[in-house]
Amino acid sequence: MLPLLERIAELDAGVMLDAGCGDGETARRIVEAVGAVKRLVLVDIDAAALDEARDQFEGLADRLEVAFRVADVTQLPFAADSFDSVLLSDVLHHSGDPQQALTQCARVLKPAGILLFSEMVCDELSGPEAVGRDLHHFKSAIDRLCGVPHQNTLPRPVIEAALASAGFETLWWQRERFDPARPADPDGRRRIAAREQFLETYLEHAEQLPQYASLRKQAAFLNYRMLRCGFTEAPELRVIARKLAI
Repeated sequence: MLPLLERIAELDAGVMLDAGCGDGETARRIVEAVGAVKRLVLVDIDAAALDEARDQFEGLADRLEVAFRVADVTQLPFAADSFDSVLLSDVLHHSGDPQQALTQCARVLKPAGILLFSEMVCDELSGPEAVGRDLHHFKSAIDRLCGVPHQNTLPRPVIEAALASAGFETLWWQRERFDPARPADPDGRRRIAAREQFLETYLEHAEQLPQYASLRKQAAFLNYRMLRCGFTEAPELRVIARKLAI
């Protein structure tokens, strides 16, 4: 994320919305990098996530006004043109309706307002990145079977088209890649073992489902692929975009 943070160092973020803040860590990094956030509103559909976000901002109460609100990113409870900037970080594949999420962000942004956007992508991948993508898709499949909204990641052209359809002009973008865990490297083997344990633990959510046997076979094949070529997280598409004036 460092190149994005460097790009926005001089941004006048004004009143900022973090739409789908999760634990608030990304918003805190943005605030620390920008410095010109007058007010920050963090929303998430999960009240427990907002409690974690509050902890992130305990030490910044004297620097800026911060508000927290339970809300769905596809139905933002704010008037049109309410914010100077919006942060949308790794939210689309959790939203249930990516296009509606982007449309809502555009609606609450002022004309020429800035969108700071990040999302995992599933195209143009190396071998370890493809394993990372499929690890994420395995987790999202279990979540969906358990009734939790969690979609597979999207290719960059689909995301770019959705941004344009919502009324955004891309000013800058980057595909950020991450160092792979390789089986020949001791630290890589440690990371692979940790991910194997994660798969085993996550499978417990599906023990009572009729798809459990199939999911266990998928997990075994993912473990085999990690031991053969390693893995890393899918790349992140970082975008700075501007709301087009109508």
